[in-house]
Amino acid sequence: MFATATANVADAITFLVKPAERHIDLWTSVAYVSWIVYGLRCHGVPEEYIQHVIDFAIETNSRGGQTADEQNRLIELLRSSVISPFLVH
Repeated sequence: MFATATANVADAITFLVKPAERHIDLWTSVAYVSWIVYGLRCHGVPEEYIQHVIDFAIETNSRGGQTADEQNRLIELLRSSVISPFLVH
């Protein structure tokens, strides 16, 4: 649940991997994160929360190996509201 810029409360659904099920070679892709960020921005969610979501994705990927490093580099680009999810594949 989060509050939008106009103080409306909305439910949000996502998923978490259970700690016992995490694997070193799995990571959160920039494509997945971009759609979350795009949706949050479209619904007027405060930028502070969006930055928290980006931080969390990057933190989660810190255990993902070299490929995750590249995903994190691309996820960092989402900090700018200019990037479109249509540019991320």
